[in-house]
Amino acid sequence: MPDTKYDFSEENGQAVYKLMREAQGLEQYKRMQAVYYRACYKEKASTIAERTGLSIGTIWNIHS
Repeated sequence: MPDTKYDFSEENGQAVYKLMREAQGLEQYKRMQAVYYRACYKEKASTIAERTGLSIGTIWNIHS
């Protein structure tokens, strides 16, 4: 499996923030929040899981 690095830059975080207004439902919004918190605040998966209500496994999947 390739060692893929994902871009969690603040610029991408801001782009996701703008897209959050167009989320098609609460679940999609929470998944976007997970990316936003990682990119803009460099938060750990456990903190993001507490903030969003998503499981830590879901956060790991979103971030991978």
